[in-house]
Amino acid sequence: MSDSSSNDTDVEYGNLEESGSDESEESDLESDEICSDEDHFHLSRTWCAIDTDQPPPAPPRFSFVGTPGCTFPIPDGQDVLAYYQLFVDDYLINLLVTETNRFAQQQPGSSATPWAPVTVAEMHIFLAIKILQGIVKKPQERMYWSTAEVFQTPIFSKLFTYQRFYQIQRYLHFADNVTYNSATHPHPKLNKIWPVYENLNGKFSSLYIPERDVSIDESLMMYKGRLSWIQYLPLKRARFGIKLYLLCESKSGYVHSSIIYTGKGTLISNKYKNWPMSSQIVLSLMEPLLNLGYCVTTDNFYTSPQLADFLAQRKTDSYGTMRMNRQEVPKEIREKKLKKGEITAFQRGKVMVLKWRDKKDVCMLSTVHNSARETTKKRDKDGGLIKKPKVIIDYNNTMGGVDRLDQHLHDYPIARKRGKKYYKKIFFHLLDMSLWNAFVLYNKNGGQKNNLQFRQALIEKLIENFHSTSSTRKGRPSYQPGPLRLTERHFPEYVPPTKKKAAPYLADDENDIPIYQKPYRKPYTQKLEMKQQIDKMLKQRIIRESSSPWSSPVSLVPKKLDASDDIIFSTSLQEHKDRIEEVFKRLIENGVKISLDKCYYRKFIRDFAKVTEPFTKFLSKEHSTVVMDETYKSCFEKCKELLCNDPILIYPDFTKPFIITTDASNVG
Repeated sequence: MSDSSSNDTDVEYGNLEESGSDESEESDLESDEICSDEDHFHLSRTWCAIDTDQPPPAPPRFSFVGTPGCTFPIPDGQDVLAYYQLFVDDYLINLLVTETNRFAQQQPGSSATPWAPVTVAEMHIFLAIKILQGIVKKPQERMYWSTAEVFQTPIFSKLFTYQRFYQIQRYLHFADNVTYNSATHPHPKLNKIWPVYENLNGKFSSLYIPERDVSIDESLMMYKGRLSWIQYLPLKRARFGIKLYLLCESKSGYVHSSIIYTGKGTLISNKYKNWPMSSQIVLSLMEPLLNLGYCVTTDNFYTSPQLADFLAQRKTDSYGTMRMNRQEVPKEIREKKLKKGEITAFQRGKVMVLKWRDKKDVCMLSTVHNSARETTKKRDKDGGLIKKPKVIIDYNNTMGGVDRLDQHLHDYPIARKRGKKYYKKIFFHLLDMSLWNAFVLYNKNGGQKNNLQFRQALIEKLIENFHSTSSTRKGRPSYQPGPLRLTERHFPEYVPPTKKKAAPYLADDENDIPIYQKPYRKPYTQKLEMKQQIDKMLKQRIIRESSSPWSSPVSLVPKKLDASDDIIFSTSLQEHKDRIEEVFKRLIENGVKISLDKCYYRKFIRDFAKVTEPFTKFLSKEHSTVVMDETYKSCFEKCKELLCNDPILIYPDFTKPFIITTDASNVG
């Protein structure tokens, strides 16, 4: 190329700098008035080859004048319900309640399960159950209410009966079928979900202004029912389903706006109807963000030189992968053969086209990059660091907004795979995107929970605020209707045992049915030992033979030779304290240790193992002597306080009957 052509190129994208003069802006406006957008792309312009060894400076970015952030009063950073209700607000819930009740009344009723109008509180709980089902996955929806021990999840039956849940899900509706008119409806193919889609899509773009870097890509919602606009995308996880075009913030994956593809009737701005379909998608999604200095990343389905030129006129940068057979792509880019690692690049105004050979040819377009390369942390097979064009590195960093969204929506999907009604699947997918957007806003304002913890806390809040303790079950009501632990603080209460449970081995009267248990099968060696022990106790008159119908099997319990059970009896609290000290003193003098596992008091002390942790540490084999440090002393004082108070240590009342349980020792 001649020097004059390169100078013209410098002037062309030099006029688009951030500090451009007013004269250049006026000339741009005049050119817009004189010729149409379509005529502009057919103006004669020349591609200039770039020296890839010493590339010229990259075209400057447009000045970003957007104000990213939330457009609503920021609630408490930990109030997950407030962020959820930014999207699923009272208007949307009332719409669901109204249309569901209307649709149910229009259907022929059933005598077995008559329809009871759904309430606002029930709709909140219904959505909470659907969110919870995305976390707790089961192959069949009916299994959430199963009473089988291996499948039982009690929370579902406490919130709703399966019949009520199934009723609400069956009649769930979002638009009035009676007033629908295909001639006047803005989007006839989406009429059954249109009020919800329009409402949520508007909230996505109005509640939050994204940061400078955004990306556009398609997302596939799996659906295999009968629908004329189902798409097949073999590279997507679902492969078959309903396609959505999404504009997301590159860093967080926040969904700013979306377009549901419905074939020929896809709703796209009429201002761009003469453009190719892929360009119409980009311009329709980016329309609210034009002239603000945004930078959009696209893949090869959307990227083209014409689109990049038009976006540059609207002070919007762009870059992404591009198909080499696009119109106005230099012939040399398509035909030149490259070896691995080689680059060829051309510049036209602010637009740079680059081809780089990796394992295969990669073609890129950018309005903010040159052909410069950067060293990455990856190494080739020879151990050397790999160099890549900077445009490819930036593309990998900013193109993942939609992919990040798809990844997180797949973790806890609300919509089940086998849904038959397409509009219900779209609704639950939109609810999933609303939850993700609420989670992103929650994190941007100081929230500390991850996606799973956010959903769990939201479910608990919905149950706490909207679940009623009144039971909807038929038949005899329970003593305590409703799951109180979900709506009130729960305190354990001691229930005294009945006389029979307290002493099951004692007969109340002669009419009690005797308890007879068959003897256990035992090894021969144990039989001999048991016979010797029984004969010994018979001779010592500890036991005697009996012909009573009451019978329990005899068991042989092995016991260590150096183990013994000690009973300390006292007539007063002070005497008991003194005798315990004397016992401990003799145990220490003789080097005897106490088995903490056999401590009778541990069952009455809450968190006994944690309280006595210093004792366990110092009494272990690693410590030959007990070191009386502050930790040990404080633990001792804590145990003394717990053991010397009711109900651990209490002097018996001899004026009342009580039972003393002993073993078969002579002393006992």
